[in-house]
Amino acid sequence: ASDRIYDALPLYHATGGVQISTDSLRLSADAMTYDSATGEATASGHVAFDSVRERTHIEGTHAVYNFQSSSGEFDDFRGVSDIRLHGRQPTELGAHPLIFTGRKLERLGPEHYRLEDGMVTSCTLPNPKWTLRADRVEVELGKDARLRHAVFRLFDVPIFYAPFLTYSTSRTGRQSGLLVPVVSKSNVKGYVLGDSFYWAAL
Repeated sequence: ASDRIYDALPLYHATGGVQISTDSLRLSADAMTYDSATGEATASGHVAFDSVRERTHIEGTHAVYNFQSSSGEFDDFRGVSDIRLHGRQPTELGAHPLIFTGRKLERLGPEHYRLEDGMVTSCTLPNPKWTLRADRVEVELGKDARLRHAVFRLFDVPIFYAPFLTYSTSRTGRQSGLLVPVVSKSNVKGYVLGDSFYWAAL
């Protein structure tokens, strides 16, 4: 629904709770311009994007999205996949939830995203115990996330740096690699930090 709609074919301008929906995608914002000839929408103010098939929700301050090419850009964003957010109580919907935020997000196509100055984690919101931050992150949902110049942070404290790092976004199959560190508290030992390496032998 929209409070005000201006029609200047092929451009449509709308303000006040604007929403464009397809069978599997939904884009909403405070204000939006839509070009019916190119399928491109420019949105600003409380921008939200939802993909039903990917079970992905993205929020940002500004977005340009093309419904014909299924691609777009989001500024100052945060997003979740395989998670439903209800207030501060997240609910996991799939086998491997993913949380991602950053300065800029590009949707390159279905299930394919690129993050700039981004962060990914699968730890519980709103204060994840661990995060991976990087200058650039390539995410393929159901496959993996590839990070360049990545920093692993535990409780927001940098632990180690890697020029290139791959983080699985799927729990199918086996791959060798470092496992996510485990943090626990013992009455005898106090806080305990444990890490391990998994080797998928042939």
